[in-house]
Amino acid sequence: IFLSIRAFPARYIPAENEVEYVNDMSIEIKYTPPSKPLLTNELYDLLIIAPSEFSDSLQPLVEHKNSWGISTYLATLNEAYSSPGRDEAEKIKYFIKDAIEKWGVKYVMLVGSANKFPIRLSYTYDGEESNFISDLYYADIYDADGKFSSWDTNNNDFFGEYNHNGNTDEMDLYPDVYIGRLACDNSAEVSAVVSKIIYYERSAYGGEWFGKAVLCGGDSHNDDGSVYEGEYTKEHAANYLNEFEITKLYASEGNLDDKSIRQAINDGAGFVDFSGHGNRYSWATHPPGEFNTWIGIDVSDVTLLSNTNEYPVVVLDACSTGNFKYGNCLAWHFVKASDKGAIATFATTALSWGYLGSSCIAGLSGYMDIRLTKHFSQMEKAGEVLANSIDDYLNYHSRMDKADYKTVEEFELFGDPTLQIGGYEGCSLSKPRPGYFYLFNKEVMPTLFGRTFIIGKIEIEAATATDMTKVDFYIDEELRHTAENAPYTWTWDEIAFGKHNIKIVGYKESGGTVENDLDVTIFNI
Repeated sequence: IFLSIRAFPARYIPAENEVEYVNDMSIEIKYTPPSKPLLTNELYDLLIIAPSEFSDSLQPLVEHKNSWGISTYLATLNEAYSSPGRDEAEKIKYFIKDAIEKWGVKYVMLVGSANKFPIRLSYTYDGEESNFISDLYYADIYDADGKFSSWDTNNNDFFGEYNHNGNTDEMDLYPDVYIGRLACDNSAEVSAVVSKIIYYERSAYGGEWFGKAVLCGGDSHNDDGSVYEGEYTKEHAANYLNEFEITKLYASEGNLDDKSIRQAINDGAGFVDFSGHGNRYSWATHPPGEFNTWIGIDVSDVTLLSNTNEYPVVVLDACSTGNFKYGNCLAWHFVKASDKGAIATFATTALSWGYLGSSCIAGLSGYMDIRLTKHFSQMEKAGEVLANSIDDYLNYHSRMDKADYKTVEEFELFGDPTLQIGGYEGCSLSKPRPGYFYLFNKEVMPTLFGRTFIIGKIEIEAATATDMTKVDFYIDEELRHTAENAPYTWTWDEIAFGKHNIKIVGYKESGGTVENDLDVTIFNI
């Protein structure tokens, strides 16, 4: 249950030049539970929707997610199109709604570029651009009353309107699922990104390189010159990175250029944050007061990187670096780069706005930059980083105008919404999975009430991070097998009836152990 209350204890009356205010408020909340729960089951955590041509390339990711306890369902676009809706995008949104209510889905991954997967254009008019891509449309499933949010409350087929030809749609903008997109054009790109995700989640934990952060900024705006907005934003972002070794590349320090940025990433970094200006293909900023001088990087610099297996999360606080409407963009180029680049990026799909001077972090893109950094530092999953940052924005900014609406709508996660920031530690019992029925070692179907049933023998499998040296397998606290080489498996094939406990214990190369267990009901003669 989520309830948002906005109270305004004061108001100004211009005609009388008076301010009215209250000293205290009393709010009473009455809640009547629904006749039946909204979520009828918790079969799946992650829903992946993709063109059928990508299914084979995505299968290793499905298996990897399942092995780490992220129960995953892969749906084709054709399956999603079976839902009701006025067009393909709305059908997909209704499909996501059904997945939330029937399966308990919490994360949604959209796979495909604008040419491969339908996009929804938002018509939040900022005075410069009439429309832009917003995948928040696919995440904001319900309105403030719990009903389906069409983003077109006036039914004129223009979605997400704010001051568009005098029209404004009613939207609460709060994400109801954690969402991300892999903007792939072909199966080769899918395979490359899937490979990076799997390797990152299995190897990043404890890596020395992950504990490094790179902050890049300069003098963003030609104002009074006393505050260099990009650097000012990075200084405040750094307050959330106390556990990281920080490299600051600032235009005012004279150490910011394309070579220094590439070198810092190649040296290894878990987090890279840019604040400045951008377009589809590049990011840049200015030295203090030199607003005809540009310093930055573009897609060619990503191609020149050599940070194999050390992939940072990247924030691009700049205009349009995530605009994939017409094809490739800098944010996606970071992620799709094979064996280099980033593991995920947060970027805007259109022109973004920022305040001048020290107000640059009070709202708009500067505020989002700070919140993304904060939630990243808390090692949340990537989709949660974006959604929680949006929630923060909406909760903090009670009175929003067109620039606020656009800011919230245009930020995009290019990456896996279930990506475990910093990777997984230890090992996970990947087979059998909680809540499934197995018949002679084959996974047949989900069970009712989340119980695990097994008939016949079962091969027990452990998913492990790269620092595991061996795995012990226990049945009812009795050691039955030790596997010293990957893949770490053991076949349980003995007479067994009723309830038993399966436990695995993984031994880390650095010392220490990690345990994982599961209660099962088994019948094997």
